[in-house]
Amino acid sequence: AGYAEGASPRQFALARYNSGTVVGTVEAETGIPAIRLSPNPARAGGQLALQLTPDAAGPLRLQLLGADGRLLHTFAEQSMVAGEQTLQVELPAGLPAGEHWLRLETRQGAGALPVVVVQ
Repeated sequence: AGYAEGASPRQFALARYNSGTVVGTVEAETGIPAIRLSPNPARAGGQLALQLTPDAAGPLRLQLLGADGRLLHTFAEQSMVAGEQTLQVELPAGLPAGEHWLRLETRQGAGALPVVVVQ
């Protein structure tokens, strides 16, 4: 799973594996072909690694949204380089458990990936 042959450019593909890793493709919205989050589920106050392979360098803005779309946290702006890389962010302590959304914004646009937070 994680591959959608014949998908339209605006579709979002998502696959959840037994390891808990979530793989999302939000290329049409962000210009980043593939993003991998780990660990997922993640602990409040813990580290979240974003493995990504952008086609071009540029700023990456990250926000954590609640399941209801409410802004929970804005992370410091990250700088992407072209090619494969891993960025680390720390989830805020005290986040409520449950499914949240990690919103990614680049010069090309924005997209979101689910992040499950556990205590």
